[in-house]
Order: sequence, then structure tokens, then C-alpha cells
Amino acid sequence: MAARLIYEPLRHERCFRLLNFDTQTADSSIRCTMSEHGLDDNIKYSALSYTWGPPESPDACDSQKYQQYKDERYDIFVNDTLLAIGLNLRDALIRLRRSDPDLVLWVDAVCINQNDLSERSSQVNAMGDIYGNCTQVIVWLGEEQPDTRDTVDFIQTIAHASKAQDEDGKLLDWRGSEARAARGLPPATADQWEALLFLYYRRWFERLWVVQEVTLPKNTTAGSGIRIGSSPSITPIGQHYEAIRMICGSVTIAWGELLDCANYLLGSGMIQKLVISGNLGKFLKYKAEFGMKFQSVSEFVMKFQSLSELRSLRVMCYGASTSTHNPKTIWHRAFGLKHGVYDPSVQLCYFRMILHHWCCADPKDKVYAILGLLDRIRYTFNPNELPFMVADYAKTVEEIYREATTTILLHSGRLDVLQIISDPSLRNYPNLPSWVDDYSAIRESSILNFGSKEGGPFTFDAAKGHVYANLSFCDGGKILQLHGSRIGHVDEIGEANSHWVSELSDLFWEASAKLVLKCDETYINGQSRVEAWWRTLITDQTITCYPAPDSMGPLFFNHLRAIFKKSILRQIAKGDRTEVIMSRNLPYVEKLAQLDATGQMPSVHGEVESCLEIEGRSLDEAATEVRKNMVAFYENTKIFLHLRLFRTGNNLLGMGPRNVAEGDEVWLLQGARVPFVLRPNLENGRYQLIGQSYVHGMMHGEALEMEGFKWSGVELE
Repeated sequence: MAARLIYEPLRHERCFRLLNFDTQTADSSIRCTMSEHGLDDNIKYSALSYTWGPPESPDACDSQKYQQYKDERYDIFVNDTLLAIGLNLRDALIRLRRSDPDLVLWVDAVCINQNDLSERSSQVNAMGDIYGNCTQVIVWLGEEQPDTRDTVDFIQTIAHASKAQDEDGKLLDWRGSEARAARGLPPATADQWEALLFLYYRRWFERLWVVQEVTLPKNTTAGSGIRIGSSPSITPIGQHYEAIRMICGSVTIAWGELLDCANYLLGSGMIQKLVISGNLGKFLKYKAEFGMKFQSVSEFVMKFQSLSELRSLRVMCYGASTSTHNPKTIWHRAFGLKHGVYDPSVQLCYFRMILHHWCCADPKDKVYAILGLLDRIRYTFNPNELPFMVADYAKTVEEIYREATTTILLHSGRLDVLQIISDPSLRNYPNLPSWVDDYSAIRESSILNFGSKEGGPFTFDAAKGHVYANLSFCDGGKILQLHGSRIGHVDEIGEANSHWVSELSDLFWEASAKLVLKCDETYINGQSRVEAWWRTLITDQTITCYPAPDSMGPLFFNHLRAIFKKSILRQIAKGDRTEVIMSRNLPYVEKLAQLDATGQMPSVHGEVESCLEIEGRSLDEAATEVRKNMVAFYENTKIFLHLRLFRTGNNLLGMGPRNVAEGDEVWLLQGARVPFVLRPNLENGRYQLIGQSYVHGMMHGEALEMEGFKWSGVELE
């Protein structure tokens, strides 16, 4: 029997290994030769991007096959010695040997000695060059399903529809059922949409490493034969898509069309429509069986937002031939930077925001998998920059996470990186300092300061004029020393908005109304308390602008009215007795409605009475109106989930982390763009960082004008 493969050490850190197929072997076995090369050699090769484990979910294949792909190993011959690989990689290699036997290939599981921590570290540090220098990246999604080819055709249809233009060359509106029908797209209830989601939820789309694998290749001359959407000419970005060859069994998928489709699903509001339609039963059943946490609309939105952002990442790394696609122009426009100066903490926040739910088998890779992107973007601005961090797998997870946050803080001098801190209750490494993010944890809420302001992402500037932090470290780097000012104590908290707004319970609205009733009738900025309330709940933002226009008020209250009607109509449809329906009681909501001088706040009793007057077919019409009002709100509003409404002792309203508690303090910190919730340690006078917050009326330096405001030292442990 052949011996097991023993790796010879690489000659130096700028070397790597490549595979060639032995085409003389039987169809069912794999033999290849492996040779060492220099990263600076002018050699043409392809890099394989795939999943180490099962390519699909348990629901997409039978449980026995899933377990087989998860546990079993398959022996291949490398230089006439045996090496065990996963079954999904086996499938990919067999397919590629048939279709392209002369392929020169880089495969991480084979070309890197996975048992040598030193080699793994050096190869990860070189990953940007390995993928950046390859001729093409071959993406392997796994073997096809019976409906895969039809699903890929559907993706092409959506991609083409998303680029439809009017006579003046402007993109046609893509929102609404009529617009979809005009473009030849089926209604939200059609089965094609669910099949589409199954494809996007293949395991490859969850791997964090794939982000740099499909972003960093800079070769634009690979002739992969992939169609490039509906563009009549191939742009530099389109040429990049040619360098991405995505295959699912025998089916080829155009990478550009896949991104166009994701962008359509996100931008058209189709994600929200699909969830509201209730036609995703099989898909949601699969997620439940697989133990995947489902957060309704928000989870879908986050998924497709990150896919849509891959196009921007590509441009940030290399740009295109036009000034509008210059990476510096993109970075300036996206992040509001001037004079070629960039902030690495902004980069990390951006990556953490859009990539947090992408997975890694090794938690250390939650940092290392984005180093290539960070360094590539930094190189764009200054080719002489040293690497941001050097991968070292001999370090513990805690050491790597603390090093990443500390390095970012020292590089930038700003505190934006503190906004990515995960909820303490979700941490996998509870011994980390509170100011160090657990990069392995799933973020439940987005970063507040990114998004709605044209000309840059920085919606807020709470510490106006104090852009840099006066920071230092003590106790072996475990304590972060800052300067800040306390602007309020948390006196009362509401319920967390752990679900999309339409799914929030009566308890949420009652707790919110009770809290708001204790505020002054006129808020600190002159608005009514009811207006301050709805603006606080949406952090005063829409998808496109800040502050939210006055027109969002009626949209919000119509939506709230629709929420009440939805549950009442459900009771009527179930046949509940009139007295049971009439007994529904939300006293604080009722009182707030009675005291609302604008008359916009809906009364639950009023909605009950109007619904009870509806009979027969009118129930369906009422339900349609409810859905319409909900969708109108979704399509315009920027909702941050898993935040909790709070009121301070000086009657400020805010949205803070889910685990904000009475007795916490709200601080403005030098170098921060938003206030933070801190929890005092009464034993040593230090604080635990709980997380970012939105405080209505305090987001643009207003706190600096408060009576008694002063800066003082504060230590975070």
C-alpha cells in the first residue's frame, strides 16, 4: 500500500505548491503531481474555492448523504503517496479533471500542510498574492440538483430584468408586482423564488474565506466562457467576472449575474415580499431542521446585502479604468475621506457589518480571512504600507482578537471599531475585555453610523470636534483608558425589538408607550414626545436619508395601525368571540393615543371596533390593505434589530444594545461618532462596554452644550 504524503518544508515564505492532474488514471480515482513555485514566478494557475464539508443543507439532500459528506474521507494520490480529502473536494477534482485535464490548480486542503501551524500562518499571510496572481478562481458549489439548471436560467432572467431601461436610458422602477410582471418575473408566491433561495443558501455562500477568494483575483484576461449579464461590452469589472468560474455540477453560473440577482432581491424589496407572502414553508423548514436561527426579514436582508457588497469590495481593491470606478474615488465617496487618508477602523467596521454571518471552521480565521482585503485596500492608498497584521496560528483566539482591536485603535486613533462589539450574552469567549469584539460571534444589530447620509457613511457625529481619542492601555493591555462625559443614567428600559417590526408583540408596544408617557410632552429638541418616540425607534433614518422626513410619521403610524389590525383580523378569522376580541387591553398605548395632540397615534380599541364591522369578502380586502401598509414602511425604513428602547433620568430617549439595563450609563467618548452604554463596576470604578447607542437629539454634538458638561477619564475593562 502507498505511503501517506509527507510534506517537505517550503523553501521560503514566498513559495507555494501547485497541482497537476495525471490524466492516465481511471475515471473514479484521482492522481496528481504537486510541485513548489515562487509567488513572484510568472506562472498561470487557477485557484479552487469550495467548502470543506457538505456543499448543501440536510434538507437539500438525504440525511445519510449529508452525514457521509460531513464525516467520510477519500484517498487521492499526490506524488504517488496517499492524502485523505473530503468528498466535496473529491467531486470537484473529478469534474475538473474531466472538463480541463491540463489545469494547474491551487487547492488549500492539499497545497498547504494543514498540520504545520507555521506553514499555515505563512500561507495565510500570502493568501492575497495567491488569489491575486491566479488566472481564474473556480468556484465549486457542489453537485447539481434536478432544478439547478432551471434556477440558473431564472437568475439570468432576473439579472437581465434588473438592467431594463426606459427610452431615456434610465433604469426602470423594479418595485411592486406590476413592475415585476412587466419585466416577465413571476409573483412572489411562485416556487421559483424558493428554489432560488436554496441555491443562495448552499454552504459555499456561508464561508468567510470566499469573500477574498472572489474579490482579490486581479487577472482580467481569463477566457472562462462565462456570459457577462446583458452588457453589450465587457467593462473592466465585467472582465473580472470572467476570472470567476462558478460551477454547480455540470451547470455554469455567471458570477456577474449572480450578483445582479442578489442586488435586485435586495434593492427591489423582493426579500420582504417573499417573507410576507408566506410561501417559503419548505425553505424555512430546512432552516429549522438545520438548527439555523431565523430572524425573519432581517436575516434575508443581511444575507443579500453582503452578496451585493462584493461588487464594491472588488472596486475598492482594484478599481476600474474610469474615474468613477477608481478605488480611491469609491472609497472617498463611500467613506467620506479626503486627501487619500483612510481609517482602518472604518474598514474593519464595514467588513464586520456586512460579513459577520459568514462562517469559518477556525475562529482565528474570523480575523485572518479579511487580512488580505484590509492589506489590499491599504496598498491602494500607500504601496509602502506594512501588513496590517501577520497571521500567527500559534496564538490563542483571545490574543488574536485583542491584537486586532488594539492595532485598529492605535492605527486610527478613533473609536469606530468599538461599534462592532457583540452583545455580551452572545460571546463565545467571555474572558475577552469588554472593548474587544468577539469576532466569532454573530452580530444581531447593524452598525448605527453607516449608511443613510449622502457623501459618506457617517450619519452621526456625537462628539463633534473631538474626532480623535486620547487613548492608552494599562494592566498588560487589558484596560483601555479613554476620555469621555456621562450624559445620562438609564432609568427605564423597554422590550428589545428582537423581530421585524410587524412581528413585535403587544408587550413591546405597551412597554414603549409606558416609557414614553414618563417623558416631557415636549422633547429636548422641541418635538412632541410621540414624534421623538417614532424617530428614536427608527434611529431617525430611512434607507436613503437622515434625518427621516416628516412623511415617515404617517407611514410609521399606518404601519402600527396595520400591526394591530393584523392580529385582530387573525382573531376574527379564527372565529374568536366578540367579547374576547373586545377584551384586548393595552392601557398605556390607549393613554398615549388619547394624549397625542397630532391624532396620529392609533387606538387599539378603535381598530378593534373598525375590524368588527368588517364582514365577508371585505376581510380579504382589509388584510390586503394591512400588507400594503407594512410593505410601504419596510421599503422606506432602516430598522436596526435587537436594540432596546431606553429612557434616561434626564428624559432622553434612546436605542441601546439588547442587554442595556437600568443603572447603566450613557457616555459620550472622545473619538467616537455615537454615544455608548457603559456599565459601572462599583468595586473598582471601571466600566464594562455594553455597546453603541442612539440618543435622540444628542447625535451631533448637542451634548457638549449641556449644562455641566465636562470631559473626564474613564477606564474600560
